[in-house]
Amino acid sequence: MQVVFLTAPYLPALYMEDLLDAAEHVGLQLLMLPWYIFRSGDCAQWPVSHINSAMAGMGLGLHDVFDFEDSARSMGIWKGGKEGEEKPWSENLISVLFTQQAMTAHVGPFTWAPHFYAANGVANFSLGLASLRPKQNETYWMEIREELRNALDSYLNRGHELGRVVVHGEDAENRIFSRILREEVDATQWRREKGKEVQWFVGDEWTASRGASVFGNWCQRGLGRGDERGCFPDLRPRAPGW
Repeated sequence: MQVVFLTAPYLPALYMEDLLDAAEHVGLQLLMLPWYIFRSGDCAQWPVSHINSAMAGMGLGLHDVFDFEDSARSMGIWKGGKEGEEKPWSENLISVLFTQQAMTAHVGPFTWAPHFYAANGVANFSLGLASLRPKQNETYWMEIREELRNALDSYLNRGHELGRVVVHGEDAENRIFSRILREEVDATQWRREKGKEVQWFVGDEWTASRGASVFGNWCQRGLGRGDERGCFPDLRPRAPGW
């Protein structure tokens, strides 16, 4: 049996029904974040976004769930540990994807890879590196700066008090992009004292794919609660939990 794992960009206008229809159209199983690891008082499900899968693909923020950590270990991408992973001073994170086709940057509180409370930022599918033209070099990088500033300012003060920066995508290590991203993050931070440093993690074009595989492995193993059904979409109407 061939198994394919997909991860989706975080787009507020992309509803679960849309993703489910797309997955069914091509014969794939859509995986969700189980409701009980979403947020207290809310019974809604969220799809596994590339924010979650990028963290998982780097072995970040997995120490709170043994079965999730074990899945990463079994796939050879575990980098931390209950005692070995240095926790960031702040839960605030900016996740940046930079490819030939797109540049996305989202800020949110992400304490561990399977968690999703909320996020805000930008998703621009006209600012991938393939859009760069020789005669528009300066204009292009100024647009990149502007979008990064918009993302950092998008979610209250969270982008100004970051604990982690996670960068991935096929062009994540582009020299100019890396410099601009670091300059914008550094210029935005309010806390500069010792112990308030930002942790940087740079992946590659396969980072989110590796993380999606971790989620798939985790779901097949029963999520640590013996209920693999929690990973599958549940469209039954429910009342809010509060």
